Amino acid sequence: MTNAQQDSERWLTDQLDRASALVSIPRRSSWRPARATHRRGGPLKALALATVAALAAVVLVARLDVGSPTDAQPLVSAPAQTSVPTSAPTVDRAIQLAPDAAWAQVRGALPVSIPVLRSTAFPARYDASSVTLEYLHDSSDGWRYRIGYHNSTGGNLLFALGAVNSGPPNQSVPAQVRGHSATLSTSNSWPAMQIFWNEGPLFYSIQSNDLTREEALQLAGALVEVRAP
Repeated sequence: MTNAQQDSERWLTDQLDRASALVSIPRRSSWRPARATHRRGGPLKALALATVAALAAVVLVARLDVGSPTDAQPLVSAPAQTSVPTSAPTVDRAIQLAPDAAWAQVRGALPVSIPVLRSTAFPARYDASSVTLEYLHDSSDGWRYRIGYHNSTGGNLLFALGAVNSGPPNQSVPAQVRGHSATLSTSNSWPAMQIFWNEGPLFYSIQSNDLTREEALQLAGALVEVRAP
């Protein structure tokens, strides 16, 4: 029996003793026989029943195995069953892929509402068998990707969606890409040649360290949208 149970039993016993002390039972010599017309039971029987009920309550409380509040175990909420969202495939470290595989991965990750632009015209000095998927992820500024082509002399040709680094231009001229206003610029730092434009909120660019102006315009003019398989 816990301390709380013992305290409860003592309290009930004290209360019962007090109630019993307040009830005065007449002497036996003063008892009178019940009249025939008297209703069955009577005050004495009611008092006896009340006393028995009080004693039964004491016994019942004493027998109950109820722990004190400090003995209670904390309730544990069952975890809510929620579906786990699946994220689109991303790339945070550069990987080497075949060109078709790289563009297909980008197309599969981006929402269909975002055009993925691939050029069908390349200078012959660039390797068309392997590309570098430098990154592919959704950022606070929206989706970003960059795919790079390379050649044996250190030339790099990069197609990107999203903000990119570039040095101050030496010269900038207006151009047109896919019906959108574009800028073609040259620089003494990276990239030596670049062309960039906006399609709504989307920012695209083509950057290289060994393209001529004519080659940059040809690459931009041969851009096509990669379709989902």
